Amino acid sequence: MRKSSVLFFLILFLYDFYSIYAQDALPTIAYNQEPLQETETLKLWHLSADTIALNTFVSFPFIDNELNVITGDEGQLKIIFDQLKSIKEGKSEQIISIVHIGDSHIRGRVFPNTVKEKLQVVFGDKVEYKSFGINGATCFTFTNERWLRQVKEMNPDFLILSFGTNESHNRRYQSIVHEQQLDELIHLLRRENKDLPILLTTPPGSYTSYRGRNRRRVYSVNSMTSNVVKTLKKYAQDKKIPIWDLFALAGGQDKACVNWYSAQLMRPDHVHFLEQGYQLQGELLYEALIKQYNEYVIR
Repeated sequence: MRKSSVLFFLILFLYDFYSIYAQDALPTIAYNQEPLQETETLKLWHLSADTIALNTFVSFPFIDNELNVITGDEGQLKIIFDQLKSIKEGKSEQIISIVHIGDSHIRGRVFPNTVKEKLQVVFGDKVEYKSFGINGATCFTFTNERWLRQVKEMNPDFLILSFGTNESHNRRYQSIVHEQQLDELIHLLRRENKDLPILLTTPPGSYTSYRGRNRRRVYSVNSMTSNVVKTLKKYAQDKKIPIWDLFALAGGQDKACVNWYSAQLMRPDHVHFLEQGYQLQGELLYEALIKQYNEYVIR
């Protein structure tokens, strides 16, 4: 046999051999020849003309944190989202008054003003976002007629209540008393409008402190915060009031305070926050509100 013939058969043999043992060989035909069913992709949801684009906080530095969502909204916020949608579409000239009340976290204005500025970028000045905070306030503080009158004068269409930090620093804290005081406040706030939309928020977390040896101040995570948060969430569930759980979002009992402090967002007192900390809280609340708005729009 000629050498060329031998070489030809050798090449053919090697080709068949490596075809059998080669990895990731592509099939010559598809196993399923049926056409794929048409489905509505996630991308189409994002392209909805009515939704609002969000830049999710990919660089959010916290660990063990929960999703940034509002829970328990079973249509209670629909009236607000209806109005916001009409404003965005240019169909309404009605002004919406959002009033955010609470403790010193709100009194500092950076937190609520951040929400205000971001909402007004989207909806314009038809959204009025007012805030009223009192240093050292608990929810019971606002049952005073003087403060109730001041809230009423703001003419709220939507109320956001941010309490819990000062409740958690009460050494005689009782969940049942907290629940009764919160119920009294909401009853008073709804005297003239029983359907007034309300959103509860949980506190961000804080430390307690004491003087140790050499008069040095020693800080430890305030374990009472988790009890306060449980009370707020239980009340919200029982009364069907939406709630935004900032405490869980920041990392909960095990990580919230560590996360805030490690990110250098807390003040030296380990209770209050630097401007950047309150800005982040405002951005997160805005994100949660817009997520809920988008959910409403695409339903």
